[in-house]
Amino acid sequence: MNTMNTAISKIKKASVTTSIATIVIFLFAIVSFLLTMISGIRMATDQNMLAMTVAEDGSRTLTTTVPALAECLKKGLELVLFAMMMLIACGLFRQISREGSPFRAKSIKHLRMIAILLLLNAVVPSIVQYLIVGFTVSWQASVFSFRLDSLFLGLIFFLLTNIFSYGCMLQRESDETV
Repeated sequence: MNTMNTAISKIKKASVTTSIATIVIFLFAIVSFLLTMISGIRMATDQNMLAMTVAEDGSRTLTTTVPALAECLKKGLELVLFAMMMLIACGLFRQISREGSPFRAKSIKHLRMIAILLLLNAVVPSIVQYLIVGFTVSWQASVFSFRLDSLFLGLIFFLLTNIFSYGCMLQRESDETV
């Protein structure tokens, strides 16, 4: 029993530390989001959205800041989704630090929400960027790509929800036999 109490104590301490770290990371994500949006707004207001330049030989070049603005919006969406993940993770770690066991139904809900946000982060920001550039500039200038890291991590988190579901079942059985 003493070994069990020591393990629970370590889990609680680690959860408190990790909870604090996720809040710090959340704050960095919010600051990064604000700076990204400010740079996008400055880009939109400081430059013409569409400009034509004429070279000495008479050739004309059409330039636009729309792709750069779409990239700012894409990064902003990624940062918002990441910040939401950090808040949910903080809630998970705070719950574990209070209860001592990660194998609770709330933990599964937190992990599932993080998995969904990771999958959204893999696709949604790129779709938004692709559509903005495609509709405003040209579909040839629009590049679409998935965030494979977020897609992979989202799938891993869904697997973890199943593992934690099994852990919850074992925890309940253990609690009932004691």
